[in-house]
Amino acid sequence: PNIQQQNVRIIPTGLSKAVIIDITNNLSGKGVKCAVIDTGLTPLHPQFFGRNVEIETVIPEPPLDFQGHGHWCSSCALGNPMDTRFGRVEGIAQEADILHIKALSTAGFGTEFGIIKAMEIAYNKGAKVVSMSLGGDLQSSIIEEPEIKVIEGLSKLGMIFVVAAGNSGPSEYTIGSPAAAPSAI
Repeated sequence: PNIQQQNVRIIPTGLSKAVIIDITNNLSGKGVKCAVIDTGLTPLHPQFFGRNVEIETVIPEPPLDFQGHGHWCSSCALGNPMDTRFGRVEGIAQEADILHIKALSTAGFGTEFGIIKAMEIAYNKGAKVVSMSLGGDLQSSIIEEPEIKVIEGLSKLGMIFVVAAGNSGPSEYTIGSPAAAPSAI
């Protein structure tokens, strides 16, 4: 059941997953390590019980999520099924190993250096997929942008990057960095 409140329709991730995965498949994430780079994680949450979860931080804050955005990003991609007042929530890759790297503060801010350091940690810890719901304006061309250079280099080594395109559209040239990386999804 969907809940309608103040002209906002809440669609739980269980329903979104059913729309996204419109064919039967047996892909579960098993044997794959997925890194999420964001505001941290609440590892003892029921959506992560029984899972292989690692958490790291590249900023002077504990790796825990005191804001909620990073936890939601991890649970949306990787969380176990769970019933909530909004409906059933579940991640897409429920058997993947989880690496959450906090590169954004509780206020949601980070640095280019911290994000690149988080990508380096993801690579060194064997992540094959990296999810990044973050970004900012391009400061130079996509050829010169440091975060994009790292994504392009790691993509050539077999890593897959899924990066938020931002909220600035729909005009041309509104996708920022690092989402403008040619190899990013």
